[in-house]
Amino acid sequence: MEKQKRSIERKVRLTPEEYEMFRKKSERYHTMAGMVRDAVRLFDDKATKRKLESITEVKNFYVRFDQRLGWIGSNLNQAQHRANELAIRGQLSSDYIRQILEPRVGETLQLIREMRSDLEQLRQHLLKL
Repeated sequence: MEKQKRSIERKVRLTPEEYEMFRKKSERYHTMAGMVRDAVRLFDDKATKRKLESITEVKNFYVRFDQRLGWIGSNLNQAQHRANELAIRGQLSSDYIRQILEPRVGETLQLIREMRSDLEQLRQHLLKL
């Protein structure tokens, strides 16, 4: 296959800062024009749009999940307070609270903290994209 001669020329106006950015980014190429051709060839508007849609979808999931974890923690806290009130009134044994409720509540709270930590790591990752 015969190589086509490049005969179309386009001028681009750049600020000194933009020119410096182009120059630095094109260091791995033989010419700045080669870098621009490669960038245009690799650019995929549809893929970029899909990535942004995916990031938005994950962000919405994150917000909903984080809110629900907050509600669960709040409900768990209210249940623990109610159990303590019942124990004070003698309607629930302190042994039951100490041996059954407190360990389960502690495990659940730890799980909520871990899930929130995982969500925060996900958020930090998304911010870097």
